[in-house]
Amino acid sequence: MNNKLPNILANSIGFNAYRLGLLFKRGLIRTLHKYKLSPEQWQILVALNESEKSINQSTLAAITLKDRHSISRIIRKMETTGWVKRTTDKNDSRANLVKMSVEGKRKFPKVKKSLMDAFTPIDSAVSEGDKANFINYCGKMSDTLIKIFPQAD
Repeated sequence: MNNKLPNILANSIGFNAYRLGLLFKRGLIRTLHKYKLSPEQWQILVALNESEKSINQSTLAAITLKDRHSISRIIRKMETTGWVKRTTDKNDSRANLVKMSVEGKRKFPKVKKSLMDAFTPIDSAVSEGDKANFINYCGKMSDTLIKIFPQAD
């Protein structure tokens, strides 16, 4: 089998970004599987872990690029499995606030370590300067793509 990509794909920023995203997602799925977490659930846990207070579901939807119905289902499942707690916002009874549960806080470091161990070969293969440039470039591309293709809700 020939694994050489056609030039039009090999030289395409979009295709390479898409392919890289699929490969990273594959690694995330395989590593998170033993914790019964999805990559989207992991993004939510990271956001909650870094926050001093609860985060509203709309903010979590923006972080994960999910619509409000999908984020509601994801949060409901995470609540059922004990990762998060959901409460009604005292200032807006229509909004839900989410925070990591005590159990989620206890399990989070183990999941993080598993991911760090799984992705260390990738991290160590790239210089700090290249990482910074790549992250900067991805941010610019994301900002541009979000302007061109805004979230439909």
